[in-house]
Amino acid sequence: MSSDPKEILSRKVDLVHDSDLADTLVELRQAWGGAIAELADACFDELAENYGGEEYEDALNAFAQELTVKGRQLYRMSEDDVDTFVYANADETVVFEKLLKKEKSDFKPVKQQGRKFGAPARRNELEGRIEGVKFPANNESIMFESFAGDHVYGFRYGKDNKVCGGFVIDLSQSDWVMREYEQYYRNVVYDPPSRTFAAWDNALNCVVMGKEPLYPDKWKVVSPVISGLPRLSWCDSTLFFGRGDNLYAIKNEKCNQILSGESTYGNPDFVQIADGRIFAANNRAFYCVTKKLLGGYAAKPHHFKFMQNGFLCYGLSVGDQILYCQALAEKGKEIVVLIRLDVDSGRYAYTRLKGIACSADITDFDNDFWYVNGKLDPLVKGKDMAQFIHKETGEVFHVKAGALGKYRLSNVIRLSNGKVIFDVSATGSSRLFKPADFWVYLKEKNPSPEKLAWTQSEAPYPNPPDLKAAQP
Repeated sequence: MSSDPKEILSRKVDLVHDSDLADTLVELRQAWGGAIAELADACFDELAENYGGEEYEDALNAFAQELTVKGRQLYRMSEDDVDTFVYANADETVVFEKLLKKEKSDFKPVKQQGRKFGAPARRNELEGRIEGVKFPANNESIMFESFAGDHVYGFRYGKDNKVCGGFVIDLSQSDWVMREYEQYYRNVVYDPPSRTFAAWDNALNCVVMGKEPLYPDKWKVVSPVISGLPRLSWCDSTLFFGRGDNLYAIKNEKCNQILSGESTYGNPDFVQIADGRIFAANNRAFYCVTKKLLGGYAAKPHHFKFMQNGFLCYGLSVGDQILYCQALAEKGKEIVVLIRLDVDSGRYAYTRLKGIACSADITDFDNDFWYVNGKLDPLVKGKDMAQFIHKETGEVFHVKAGALGKYRLSNVIRLSNGKVIFDVSATGSSRLFKPADFWVYLKEKNPSPEKLAWTQSEAPYPNPPDLKAAQP
């Protein structure tokens, strides 16, 4: 017991406001784990999962309530963008609060309303959660970084929290086994027609290629050394990538620079439309890539300029049009719209993506659906982690925050056998998640899905859409 408020105040920890309880738990274990051994108890992990997707204040109150079961009271000493917290043991609270009141210090005991000291925290009903199995089941610190074909590539963290090697898993197998290797590879992509994999070698700073998915450490170097971490894109069994105004194409393991420039800012994305043209965008410029008559490719700047807050990043083709997500500002808030653009005329249609809280991207999921990654971090109650849009009907199916408990949805993958796999993350580590029956869940939670309502923009691209004119 300590009767000295200064000693109790020395236990203070600053936490970013509006975080996730899972993140808060990690920080408090690092700060107070030596003094409060019970913080390692599984009940706190269960609580973080139970309150995943809930308002941060509700989750924090639940944590503080559960802490009283361990004989400690949590106090908030300041309330701003960064909150300061301390704890007091049960036999310290009366003297501590009396001294703080005498000194007119700003403090607030944190707990659940209507619950007494020592009573367990109230839990949420788990209705609405997606049932499934996580992999790995242990607490190994790993990160799933790339999905290519039926394989996932990632890296492992050591005890010093530094990357200590890579791994690959064949997801088509009934039992998932990691093949580990010393190096690790990023932005792995797969081209089904040529059955070729490509990746960025993080140690050599170059592109490597191979046909053996389980042995990236044996893939062949096929590009010069380039600084940065470029995104890789397959079009016509040719691998495209770039850095700033410098664009490259790799065909039959031969790398050619198809455009050179002074700028090295931004990593271009590439998308191919139905007429065979390939477009590249890097957040500052837009390029058109075409085939030469005698073979190879040529690239030149397109006449399009910027639209506010980004440019054609993570787009996909719909015939001769490009479909992509665009973040716009409206009355100080970020609004995400889906834009369908004709790259020749500049005419476009747009629609709001209701439920998406911040920047997003859209990809082809299968023959029936597009997948919108909501990039929701931290989790925000009522907002979407993902949306699935039916290509023909325009119906939108939502996956809400909290559907996976404390976990954030990083990616959704459809394997060649039709099975759906989630990449979920929490607190700097990720897990694979096998949903029990994803499509049944999606339809049950969206019994009457709304349809996208498109509005044709009167002004051509890159003039931003008139959000007031957008259909509700």
